[in-house]
Amino acid sequence: MKYMTDQFIQAKLYCRKNPLEIVIFLIFLIAILKITSLYMGVESDADNWDQFKAEHHCIAHIENPEIKISSWKCDDGEIYYNWRQMR
Repeated sequence: MKYMTDQFIQAKLYCRKNPLEIVIFLIFLIAILKITSLYMGVESDADNWDQFKAEHHCIAHIENPEIKISSWKCDDGEIYYNWRQMR
């Protein structure tokens, strides 16, 4: 228990001596947590992509043959990009 108390006191002293480093660390920590939450919150539509293509009569669409991006033009006039098929 004394070891934990000593460690806590040392951490507290470090925070008082280096407040800018603590602020920078907290900003990076918050940014990493936010990016992680955004990444985990994305719903992948890859599971129903084939069904969507069939229902909307999508055909392969190539704007620039030099760029290997998979895009699909559907009957609603929109062009959809399937990120999992990008190469």
